[in-house]
Amino acid sequence: MSFLERLLHFFVRPFEPQDRVLRVHEEMCEESTISKEEILAFLHAIESGHVVLTPRVEPQFVYAGIVLYDASNGWQIAVFNDANAWDYIEWIVAADGRRVDFDGISEEDGAPVSYTPSDDVAWRRYGIPGYLQNRCTKCSASIDAQPGGIYLCSQCAQ
Repeated sequence: MSFLERLLHFFVRPFEPQDRVLRVHEEMCEESTISKEEILAFLHAIESGHVVLTPRVEPQFVYAGIVLYDASNGWQIAVFNDANAWDYIEWIVAADGRRVDFDGISEEDGAPVSYTPSDDVAWRRYGIPGYLQNRCTKCSASIDAQPGGIYLCSQCAQ
């Protein structure tokens, strides 16, 4: 083997295993996503109340930003709350660790990327009260924004 052949052999061969590792990693990433059907079933279970969400932070306190919820089935969902109105799903993580981000959610007709709950569901299931609104977390009465993140009407605060 000539010097040039040995040099090429040294520099070219190490890339072959890395290419294989990259292909395996890409295949694993494709397999580790959450299917459209699973996402829609999860969202339906939230709407029906079979899966209950617990926000990490009071959604009205976030007002504009990402609200992270822990679901009673072990999943997580992050929703972008824009001026106290539902905007879009930022990401979803399944109980087994599979994850899909907003950019990875399909844009096909009826796909989760176009999912928007009704105003009633956004309030009852996600605690997002509606555009430029604040609500009492106990009785749902319309209230003014309260300093300190306490969202109770005068009657419920007693």
